[in-house]
Amino acid sequence: GNVEGRPKVVEKPAPPPPAPAPAPACPQPPIIDAELTAAASKLQASERGRAARKRRRKAPPPKPKQKYATGRKIENKQPSKHDEHELTMPVERVRAVVVRLHEAFPKVRGGQAWDRRGSMNRNWELLFKRLDKDKSGRLDYAEFEGAVRSELRVTDTTDQELRALWTYVDHDKSGEVTISEFQHGCYLLILEGWPLLSKDSLEKIVSIINGAAKRWLHASSWVKV
Repeated sequence: GNVEGRPKVVEKPAPPPPAPAPAPACPQPPIIDAELTAAASKLQASERGRAARKRRRKAPPPKPKQKYATGRKIENKQPSKHDEHELTMPVERVRAVVVRLHEAFPKVRGGQAWDRRGSMNRNWELLFKRLDKDKSGRLDYAEFEGAVRSELRVTDTTDQELRALWTYVDHDKSGEVTISEFQHGCYLLILEGWPLLSKDSLEKIVSIINGAAKRWLHASSWVKV
């Protein structure tokens, strides 16, 4: 037969093979999760540290704590009480030393008499400033003794009595005394000479003071004054 008249058969190309399925995601091992968490925490801590340092740089610098000449910091911040101080002789005798020293202050230029208001603090501040050559606000025993003998010219007080007074006012046993420490110690000794009053007597005195405050200063009590 005649094969020329037959239509040609076009063979279609075979379809490509299907693509392989993607491999399932491999879960992170627990150890990797822990490392990532630790790294994130470390980064956060670093950021907080930088922020804190930035705040500190902006804040005013803290005031340096006062120190003794020996380098020891002054630790006695709360007012002490009489029974916390050491007495090496009867309190009446040590108190008498304080009274004699104050009676000698009018001999010093600028010194105030005993009966002047605020004379105790004023007098010792005056003497301390005169003797405090390095402006430290502190004196040791040798400087204190020199002040008594040379500036106040006190001769009716023994070295033992001066040492007893120094032992009392040097409450923290630092070997040095600030102006405020000496003033406070002398004040405690003076108070020890005051008479002990009964509760009724104290209430009566407070009532009189409150009445005067109300009458003359228009205050409800002496505390408001």
